[in-house]
Amino acid sequence: MTSDQSPNQSANQTPEQGSQTSPQSTSDPTIQKSTSLPPKSQTLKLPLPLANTLPYLTGVLPYFGWILGLVILILEHDPKVRFHAIQAVVFFGASELLRFILSQTVIFASFVDLVYLGQFIIWLMLVYTAYQGNGLRLPVIATWIDKQFGK
Repeated sequence: MTSDQSPNQSANQTPEQGSQTSPQSTSDPTIQKSTSLPPKSQTLKLPLPLANTLPYLTGVLPYFGWILGLVILILEHDPKVRFHAIQAVVFFGASELLRFILSQTVIFASFVDLVYLGQFIIWLMLVYTAYQGNGLRLPVIATWIDKQFGK
């Protein structure tokens, strides 16, 4: 044993090797938590944050915002992902209908751009919160979904 080594270190270990601990022996919850994989959706086998976000991704496309939500609604069996899919279909379908009705009248046609802006802002919030795992529940739509699907 040299004078650089502590009594706990053997002659074959360097000071760096003697001070290291294996990841299995640590009881730090942050290390164990970071190595676990996020839960996956039931049918699509995607990480749950991505599966929750997926129905909203085509939301800013005119006339097609509700289609991906409908596809996810048909394919997925996870209740949380299905909620986001139903909410996307209803929200983007209703905003398309509102834009169509407003564009048919001369007086209200100027409000179509405000509907686009509002839809874009809500879309950003939906995507962000769904990916974070919280999920934004739109007040009227979420209440209607809960009544229709017995939540």
